[in-house]
Amino acid sequence: IRSNAWILMLDWDSVKIVSGITTFFEVFYSNQCYARYLHLYNTTRGMINSVHDLCHYLRVFVGDKAKGYSRLSTRYVILAMILHFYEMKGRGTDADIVELSRLGLLRDVEMDALLATPARHRAKVALTWCSFVTTRGCHKAEAPAQVLRALVDLILGVHGSQQEIADTMSLPVPFQYFHLLSSMIIMNLMLWALAMGLHESYFSPIIYFFSSFIFIGMMELSSDLSDPFGNDEVDFPVDKWMKDCIDMVVELLETEFPGGHEMMALLAQQEPVLSLRMIADISMLDDGQEHGGAAQVEGLNSQNYGVSPYAMARDRHATALGTPRTVVRPGAIGGVKFADCSRTCF
Repeated sequence: IRSNAWILMLDWDSVKIVSGITTFFEVFYSNQCYARYLHLYNTTRGMINSVHDLCHYLRVFVGDKAKGYSRLSTRYVILAMILHFYEMKGRGTDADIVELSRLGLLRDVEMDALLATPARHRAKVALTWCSFVTTRGCHKAEAPAQVLRALVDLILGVHGSQQEIADTMSLPVPFQYFHLLSSMIIMNLMLWALAMGLHESYFSPIIYFFSSFIFIGMMELSSDLSDPFGNDEVDFPVDKWMKDCIDMVVELLETEFPGGHEMMALLAQQEPVLSLRMIADISMLDDGQEHGGAAQVEGLNSQNYGVSPYAMARDRHATALGTPRTVVRPGAIGGVKFADCSRTCF
């Protein structure tokens, strides 16, 4: 009986070999998936930042003389990003294009053109439209040639980011590697079950449960990280990013200097000399308690500069014009409202 029992025993040294190899392969797989996740994150955020830079350039160099072209170019680049995210999520059907038209992101002629274009090409077509409009707007606004070059570089940067994201998503970890690793984990768990089941300890089932939980959980987490454009907890919040992007684009494109050019000239004339004393007592801690915070800044302004020159210039300007001072915060670009666009699209 004792000899038969020893036949069923499993040497832990043999199990360690299989466990070590399995652990190495799983750690390598998890590291590759996380590196892929970070790369996709940095590329996606870089694409959004390029859109912000594009809108800033358009507002500064094209906006005043050809504002309609700036708005149209911005709408096309936003459309290109939405279509790109559609493609990454496996969407972008004709019904989605019709929905974008209903939201105001597409005119009828544009919708017909996109419906006649293959789904995988629609984002690039929208970027091409953005390039056409941007070039025409620069000529109409008589912008310097280097500005047009910078704008085109930003549009090409958005295109490059989209292409890099698409290429990365189309090249996952080979399925053969994933299949082999899954087989190794199953075999390793079977060996653990046999070895721990024959071990005379009440803690063996507990250890086996947590060990299995860690191994299987790491595999599941790595699989989720490899595709961050889905609906898992670790996936990118694309809808929130698009809402923030559109909100920032509206602010960049539609903002005006407070009081106009006359107020700008007046403020420039009365701008005090820059000094470290302006920020000497500003604290970065909560409530400014470390150095007196807001109270000391208030005293510093009143002591060194008297009544705020900004307030004086603003009041004189408003009195001269006979109009109250107002702050305009538009919520649309060229009449196209984006309040619920990203929530509906994603």
